[in-house]
Amino acid sequence: MFMTRKVPALLTPLMGLMLLISTSGVANAASVAPPAEPLTMIAVSGEKAASKTEAAMTALASGAVPLQAPLNTVVEAETKVNTVPTDQGEFTTVTIPIDGSYSFTSNVSMVFDSDGNRL
Repeated sequence: MFMTRKVPALLTPLMGLMLLISTSGVANAASVAPPAEPLTMIAVSGEKAASKTEAAMTALASGAVPLQAPLNTVVEAETKVNTVPTDQGEFTTVTIPIDGSYSFTSNVSMVFDSDGNRL
C-alpha cells in the first residue's frame, strides 16, 4: 500500500511537466507540405567553395554571425560547401566544424541565396 501511494505522488509532477512540454510543442507546430520532389544537395569545390568559405569566415570574424566558441576553434580547412537547387533559386550551405573540447558534431552553418546574401 505504501508503494502505490508513493508512485502517483512521484509521477504527478512529471505528468504535468510532460503535458507542458507537449502542449507547448503542439502550439508551435505548423503543417508543412512536403516538396513535390526531394531536394538534392550538390557538393561544391574550387573557386565557388573558396569564395563562400571566405564569406562565412568573414561573417564569423566580424561578429555578424555570433559564435559560441573561440574563433580559433573553427576548422576552416574542413569546411563543406553544398548547393541546393529549388524552385525559389539556388541556395548554398557552408558548414564549418568546431574543434577542441566541443562535441564531434559541433559546427557552424550558414545559408546563402542565389545572390550571395547570407540568410
